[in-house]
Amino acid sequence: MLSSEMMLETAVKAADDKRAEDIVVLDMREVSLLADYLLS
Repeated sequence: MLSSEMMLETAVKAADDKRAEDIVVLDMREVSLLADYLLS
């Protein structure tokens, strides 16, 4: 099973490959039961 950090890294790389600009990652571990990170 992938750790949340590994999934985040994969998602950021995928967004970058699709030419995303200004990728922002918010750490949601302290405020959400459903998500560790929010990628926008």
